[in-house]
Amino acid sequence: MNCHVCGEELKMDSGRCPVCGFAVLVQLEQNKELDKPFQQTVVRYRRERQKDHEVGFFTWTWKREGPDHFANDRQPHPLARCGQLEDGQIHWHKEEIISSGEEPLMLSYFIRELTDPGDETGVQEKTGTIFFEGTWAGNVQVGLSLDQEAFVHFHVKDEDHEIISPPVNVLS
Repeated sequence: MNCHVCGEELKMDSGRCPVCGFAVLVQLEQNKELDKPFQQTVVRYRRERQKDHEVGFFTWTWKREGPDHFANDRQPHPLARCGQLEDGQIHWHKEEIISSGEEPLMLSYFIRELTDPGDETGVQEKTGTIFFEGTWAGNVQVGLSLDQEAFVHFHVKDEDHEIISPPVNVLS
């Protein structure tokens, strides 16, 4: 059985999820009358737990450090804190990035939970990668949105097209 909020696999004797703290509820049969209020509770809890999570993406700069050695410098680009996002509105990064080739775009993202908002010393960071199919040569914009289930989606667009990522659970 998995947590309804973050998706973490749960032990049967657990009273709460070890990741997000949501109460473990076992539903023995489908009950449409109770399903909608339960889902609303899950979404409210998810929103509350992730409001201080910052989501963004990385870019890399390659530089030569000797005749045969290159080093990369990873630069984080924060997009927004989840508590700032409103359903369906896309928060676009203020600068475009340059995609270097005629290939699918690989977007490396981060999710940071600040244990004390504003204090960068208490950062816990998770990372992931999303591939966007198609040809992405030139300037690309990256954005972030929140859906009705409180999952985030990355958006990428250039002159020719715009694609939205599958949902990303900030808490898992």
